[in-house]
Amino acid sequence: MFALKRSTTRCHYLGQSLEPKRFLSAQPQPKSNSDEYTDKPEYPEILELSREARMKREKQSWHEQIKAVPTIEEKLIKINMPRYYGFKTIMLNSEENPYNCLPLNQHYTRTVFEGYEKLPNTATKADEASKTQMESFVKSVSANIQDAIEYSNEFFKERYGYDSSLSAQQKDKLLGQIIVENLNRTLINSLSADAAHLSEIEIDLNPRHEAFWSVGGVNPSKDAVKSRKGRDWQKDTVYMPVERLVQYTGEPYLAIRHSLPLAPIKSIEESSSVELAKKIPIYKFDARTLGYKTNYRHATNIPAEYIKPCKRNDPEIVKCFKGSLEHLRPWLKAGIPEIELPSVEPFKMNSLSLQLTDGPQGYKITLKNMEVFGASDFQVKSMKLSENGEPFEAKIAMPKLRIESKYTSSGVLLIIPASGGGEFHSIFDGVLAKLTGKVSTSEKPDGTYLHVDALNIELDVKNIEMSISKAFNNNRILTEATNLFLRDNGRLVVDAMRPQLQKKLAHEFGQLANQLLKHVPREMFYID
Repeated sequence: MFALKRSTTRCHYLGQSLEPKRFLSAQPQPKSNSDEYTDKPEYPEILELSREARMKREKQSWHEQIKAVPTIEEKLIKINMPRYYGFKTIMLNSEENPYNCLPLNQHYTRTVFEGYEKLPNTATKADEASKTQMESFVKSVSANIQDAIEYSNEFFKERYGYDSSLSAQQKDKLLGQIIVENLNRTLINSLSADAAHLSEIEIDLNPRHEAFWSVGGVNPSKDAVKSRKGRDWQKDTVYMPVERLVQYTGEPYLAIRHSLPLAPIKSIEESSSVELAKKIPIYKFDARTLGYKTNYRHATNIPAEYIKPCKRNDPEIVKCFKGSLEHLRPWLKAGIPEIELPSVEPFKMNSLSLQLTDGPQGYKITLKNMEVFGASDFQVKSMKLSENGEPFEAKIAMPKLRIESKYTSSGVLLIIPASGGGEFHSIFDGVLAKLTGKVSTSEKPDGTYLHVDALNIELDVKNIEMSISKAFNNNRILTEATNLFLRDNGRLVVDAMRPQLQKKLAHEFGQLANQLLKHVPREMFYID
């Protein structure tokens, strides 16, 4: 009698152990994929394996990643995140220009200078009638310009002349700012009669202009040459030109924008021509040889158009923030898709329930699918910034708000049963909204972000018009009775609406504000 023992068979193949496995269920066999076979052989791309080729592919891959990021703000975050201390950049600005810096500036900005007579502009080829008109305008506006300059000086002396807290440089800059603003206002007022499009321009006071880019063709430093000579695999690239990162910051007194841009001096085809590029001087030396400075900083570019920054040390900081809010109006009206900010025209709300008369048969109205028009046409009357944990305050005026909605009603109105539904219309003239709220800050790798934690709105309405239409199956008597009640008791209806309307407006506007603030760090609109 023999005893049979259970044994395990072990196989080895190229150092791998293959053991029989027990399965609780049958495993399906892989099906052959007909797509893996082609009529012609397909070979993978043959890539150059040199260090220069690998670096080029890595750089191109990185550029594709940046291109795939949707917004400017997110692109800057992705660029800056790997650099905790920022990039070593050459600092260019509009105030400090070393001696003999023109060749470097032309090389770094790809700029060509041409004679005034070559500009393709009618101003250089004006006929005699145009020249006569221009001379007449200069004569007529000369007195206004002189008055504007005199007024600017008097205003400056009255407002800042004896302010000991301002340095001489700050006073000089403030005087220049006041003169430029008044001259700009004078010229636009004088020209608008003959050039109607000037009434549509947008003026940015103290805008921030910034740009970040890299420049090639610069000779390597002595340390880089020495380092390359010490490595066998870099001996062929000892004197290869390097790239330098450049950061420009500019602070003009004002910038003028219009929806219709000026005609370009050169077309895209002309600007891309090799012959034009040959006119640009090549500056191979390090920018520090001319006196430019370098600094470690994160890349910053022109901020989104809807952001109008203010300076911390601006003595008129409140005025600047009021201008920044009003600067947002066209973008609030149209919406900002890149940060998923919806348009406020119309501003939409869900529903409001109003109990207009008391008693078991009291008249009750429910407004649904409300659309508010005119919220983007606002003016900031006053503002108080948040300091030391205190709430911020602002008073905002809106000339007219129009509300359109569907409505349903129930109960008795003027002894007439008035249950039904239709369309509700109202116009609020002379709306003044008082806003108070608190904000908090959160630190992120790319900056400090604000968040509106609480927002309260108090509404004051000067004139009220209300009516309904398409109601009670077009019953004329009930429709006229309801409109008579709304016409005589409009203030009563507004008083009934106010608590809910204020609460809903505060909630919706708080969400809009936070949707904007979560995409824009404080450093973009509150700068040093």
